Amino acid sequence: MIRGRMWTRCAAFAIWLLVATGRPVSTAQSPSAGPPRYLVVPFENVAGEPRLYWLSEASAMLLTEDLATTGVSSIRREDRLRAFERMRVPPVSTLSHATVIRLGQIVGARFVVLGRFEVEGDDLIVRVRTIRLDTGRLSAELTEKGSLTD
Repeated sequence: MIRGRMWTRCAAFAIWLLVATGRPVSTAQSPSAGPPRYLVVPFENVAGEPRLYWLSEASAMLLTEDLATTGVSSIRREDRLRAFERMRVPPVSTLSHATVIRLGQIVGARFVVLGRFEVEGDDLIVRVRTIRLDTGRLSAELTEKGSLTD
């Protein structure tokens, strides 16, 4: 099952990314504003593979859920979808960095987590990055590869 170990490792990598990119907060958001919040947007299906279409939204939901279980404040799916509606953006389209930054600002996130996935043979390859909204800084890409049967 795809949800298993691979998504747990992706969540761990995403958390590491978030911690690694964290620096003192700018005046745009003071430390007293509470813990940083993360917006996870649906991952891009690079090859547009029809059998994995569902994984775009599922990736955002699973990673958001995994972040929440580790105590990281993340934006709920319902709030993300409302932001998409407010901006009149389709919730499963490939979005520019400018669009996801604006969505993150609308929902009050400090970081946006975005990713993409593709199938190579019998393996699923997932790539994850974060954008720190107060600086616009894009993190290094982390890649996780696992068997589709895992």
